[in-house]
Amino acid sequence: GALESNSLTAFRMDLTKAPATAQVFTQTFMDDIAATSIEEVLAGYAGTVTATSNNPNAQLDMPGDRDGSQGLSIRGVGAGEIKRDGFIGPMNSARTATGRTDSFGIDRVEVIEGPQSLLYGSVGGGGVVNSTSKRANFGRRSGSFRLLLDQYGTKRGVLDFNQGGKNVAARLALLGGETATNRYKLGDDIHGYYAQV
Repeated sequence: GALESNSLTAFRMDLTKAPATAQVFTQTFMDDIAATSIEEVLAGYAGTVTATSNNPNAQLDMPGDRDGSQGLSIRGVGAGEIKRDGFIGPMNSARTATGRTDSFGIDRVEVIEGPQSLLYGSVGGGGVVNSTSKRANFGRRSGSFRLLLDQYGTKRGVLDFNQGGKNVAARLALLGGETATNRYKLGDDIHGYYAQV
């Protein structure tokens, strides 16, 4: 589990000393459950996060067959767009009840519920979801490759590499694959890259 949060106060702080409570989902957790999107983590494991309740067509049991990006709700109140590093994140247009924000360039996801979310300014009354981008680390060289296959025919590969010296560091994440669902002939190709120096 995460012991620190960067999102709650805009600087690194122990979660036990933070002025608000948060649910923190680390990259290790997302890898353990084989999650490929932020929404998949939140709807499955956050407890209070669901598809927006005022949308009668929002169902999580029919992937690939919804009018797309209906949004998330926290405690039954709309959560608005997922933040990226504290700012408004990229819009998504996936055809699911919650939308789809891929997690290949994300290091962690934090959910702040209720009025504590005012730390982020104008957000939904139910709370706010903030994602933290992967960061280049100084003095460290590391890399990983993940291959994900499922029973529907999805093939997904993610390469994540960090090269850090004393004064300069760079990180690169690459994504490539084909997604498929339990609905016949619904899916698409997905490619992406994320870099930080």
